[in-house]
Amino acid sequence: MLKLILVIAGLSLLGVGLTASLKAPQETWQDKVSIESRANKAKAEGKTNLTIPGPLVDYPGMGMNVDDALKKYSAVVAEVVESNAYIGDADVITTAYKFRIVEAVSKKDAIFCDMCPPLRDASARLHSVLSNEFILELSGGTILVNGVEVTMFNASGLKFESGKRYLLFLSYTPGGMARLAAGPSGVFRVRDDEESIEPVGNPARPIPSQVAVRFSNKLSKFKEVAKY
Repeated sequence: MLKLILVIAGLSLLGVGLTASLKAPQETWQDKVSIESRANKAKAEGKTNLTIPGPLVDYPGMGMNVDDALKKYSAVVAEVVESNAYIGDADVITTAYKFRIVEAVSKKDAIFCDMCPPLRDASARLHSVLSNEFILELSGGTILVNGVEVTMFNASGLKFESGKRYLLFLSYTPGGMARLAAGPSGVFRVRDDEESIEPVGNPARPIPSQVAVRFSNKLSKFKEVAKY
């Protein structure tokens, strides 16, 4: 009789445990990899800084040559006037950069990219965009989450510095949002002499290598061809 009572009690406790586990919220994969959960875990371990890799991005047009880029996309010299980093998706830190156009070297109408994700409107993240400005969103940045400084690096190495000038191949809408023509291949830093340019991405890619060979990485030589 005693054994029967113990068995029944054990089954009852097992049933309670199973019910509790079923009612308990299940942690999803996204919960585990979210920026907030990673920051909370780091904080629990006594850390105040956390660095995580950014997502790999397959930019369309990476194999595009410079002539195609000039036919289809705008080429502008622009400088960063404002930036803001935030959690764009649960597991991705995004930075919105606002650029002021210093010179529209060659302007083309915005083109539709059926292989690209739709552009999000990030205008609320920054001050109002003027007619000579545009916003470019990139993965990566540094934010503070529950007392932990979380840094995500852009997997392509793209990062823009405030006040620095860049030559960019891009398509931008009347609303002020922009998309890079060929990812990092279409981005060049304008050096302090305001004449020399250097690629941000892989210099062996078609656009950077052709800019080096044809224009000797000189902004003035590039402008002579780009304006036609």
